[in-house]
Amino acid sequence: IHTRIFLDASTRLAQSDDSIQSIADHLGFNDPTKFSHFFKRSTGLSPRQYRQMTRQEMDLQASSALRTFSDWP
Repeated sequence: IHTRIFLDASTRLAQSDDSIQSIADHLGFNDPTKFSHFFKRSTGLSPRQYRQMTRQEMDLQASSALRTFSDWP
Protein backbone atom coordinates (compact mmCIF):
# COMPACT_ATOMS: atom_id res chain seq x y z
CA ILE A 1 0.00 0.00 0.00
CA HIS A 2 2.80 2.40 0.89
CA THR A 3 4.51 1.75 -2.44
CA ARG A 4 1.31 2.53 -4.34
CA ILE A 5 0.74 5.71 -2.33
CA PHE A 6 4.33 6.77 -2.93
CA LEU A 7 4.09 6.15 -6.69
CA ASP A 8 0.89 8.16 -6.93
CA ALA A 9 2.36 10.97 -4.82
CA SER A 10 5.60 11.17 -6.82
CA THR A 11 3.70 11.19 -10.11
CA ARG A 12 1.36 13.94 -8.95
CA LEU A 13 4.23 16.03 -7.60
CA ALA A 14 6.18 15.73 -10.83
CA GLN A 15 3.37 16.13 -13.34
CA SER A 16 0.78 18.41 -11.77
CA ASP A 17 0.61 21.84 -10.22
CA ASP A 18 -1.72 20.64 -7.46
CA SER A 19 -0.81 21.91 -4.02
CA ILE A 20 0.81 19.56 -1.55
CA GLN A 21 -2.30 19.95 0.60
CA SER A 22 -4.46 18.82 -2.31
CA ILE A 23 -2.22 15.83 -3.06
CA ALA A 24 -2.19 14.85 0.61
CA ASP A 25 -5.99 15.05 0.76
CA HIS A 26 -6.35 12.98 -2.40
CA LEU A 27 -4.10 10.27 -0.96
CA GLY A 28 -6.05 10.11 2.30
CA PHE A 29 -3.76 12.03 4.62
CA ASN A 30 -5.66 14.15 7.14
CA ASP A 31 -2.68 16.42 7.64
CA PRO A 32 -0.20 17.57 4.98
CA THR A 33 2.56 17.35 7.59
CA LYS A 34 1.97 13.61 7.92
CA PHE A 35 2.13 13.30 4.15
CA SER A 36 5.40 15.24 4.10
CA HIS A 37 6.90 12.99 6.77
CA PHE A 38 5.75 9.87 4.87
CA PHE A 39 7.22 11.17 1.63
CA LYS A 40 10.50 12.26 3.21
CA ARG A 41 10.96 8.81 4.79
CA SER A 42 10.67 7.30 1.32
CA THR A 43 12.90 9.68 -0.62
CA GLY A 44 14.95 11.72 1.81
CA LEU A 45 13.38 14.82 0.26
CA SER A 46 10.36 16.88 1.20
CA PRO A 47 7.55 16.90 -1.36
CA ARG A 48 8.50 20.45 -2.31
CA GLN A 49 12.16 19.55 -2.80
CA TYR A 50 11.17 16.49 -4.84
CA ARG A 51 8.91 18.59 -7.08
CA GLN A 52 11.67 21.15 -7.67
CA MET A 53 14.25 18.45 -8.41
CA THR A 54 12.05 16.57 -10.89
CA ARG A 55 11.04 19.78 -12.65
CA GLN A 56 14.69 20.80 -13.01
CA GLU A 57 15.55 17.36 -14.41
CA MET A 58 12.65 17.54 -16.85
CA ASP A 59 13.72 21.03 -17.98
CA LEU A 60 17.31 19.85 -18.44
CA GLN A 61 16.21 16.83 -20.48
CA ALA A 62 13.96 18.99 -22.64
CA SER A 63 16.67 21.54 -23.30
CA SER A 64 19.30 18.92 -24.11
CA ALA A 65 16.91 17.09 -26.42
CA LEU A 66 16.55 20.23 -28.52
CA ARG A 67 20.29 20.58 -29.01
CA THR A 68 20.92 17.55 -31.19
CA PHE A 69 21.52 17.72 -34.93
CA SER A 70 18.58 15.44 -35.60
CA ASP A 71 16.26 18.20 -34.35
CA TRP A 72 17.31 20.47 -37.21
CA PRO A 73 14.85 20.82 -40.08
